[in-house]
Amino acid sequence: MPDILKHWFDVVFTYGFAYGHGGNKLKGKNFMASFTIGGPQENYTTLGKNHFRVYEYCKNLEQTAYFA
Repeated sequence: MPDILKHWFDVVFTYGFAYGHGGNKLKGKNFMASFTIGGPQENYTTLGKNHFRVYEYCKNLEQTAYFA
């Protein structure tokens, strides 16, 4: 993920806030990733320029949401 997004996760997803003892501040909240891509849809296929579908780039975001 881009550095600025990683920094945001490091700040928000902290022990005692998002997870761990007392870390229930995100409990019951919805998570929605919204972004744009800089290329045509066919680039985001197994044989395309980027080799992966867009949702595969979001697995780390999805796992973080499950963790919290």
